[in-house]
Amino acid sequence: MVSADKTDSNELKALPQLIFRLLPELADLGDMVTLSGSLEVGQFAKGAMSIRLPEGVNYDIELSNTGGAVLMSGLAEALVVTDCTRCAEETSLFLKAEAEAYYLLDSRDFDITGQDDGVIIVGSDSKVDLAEPIIAALIYELPFVVLCSEDCKGLCDKCYANLNNEECTCVDEPDPDHPFAALRSLLMGTDQSSYENEKT
Repeated sequence: MVSADKTDSNELKALPQLIFRLLPELADLGDMVTLSGSLEVGQFAKGAMSIRLPEGVNYDIELSNTGGAVLMSGLAEALVVTDCTRCAEETSLFLKAEAEAYYLLDSRDFDITGQDDGVIIVGSDSKVDLAEPIIAALIYELPFVVLCSEDCKGLCDKCYANLNNEECTCVDEPDPDHPFAALRSLLMGTDQSSYENEKT
């Protein structure tokens, strides 16, 4: 499970909100509320990765008073559309994540020193944004490398042709500036000398 604090706040800018007032509905120990629905999320970025969620984010969560605090837990899922890391073609994947947040109703008698970053102190209006931990859970589940297929051949590093669709005619020549270029030349020279000695 992941809290919103484990995701860069910049990644959550301009995303939808799901404002919920915790009190008085969840004022007493054992009080519980179940919420489900969908958040409309457009396009956002995670690092250099551009991400679209064309069908939004579906969520099914439970809020329960655990005694002085409210625990939010549940599931979030979405269809994610982004570019393949190797060939840059558009691809999609389905993500499912567990979302969790801990909302502290009264911090006067609570020592937050050394506590988990997931603890959120609720303001006097008892309103919280549930969308943040829901979307953050999905962002956390996104892989660093997204491929259109496991055997994606990627792009030619010279002409940038998509090697999944075509074969380029670029010659695979060694880079003279490569740090091991001198070693390669030395080894090739050794092999050539051995070949000439065998001929004689």
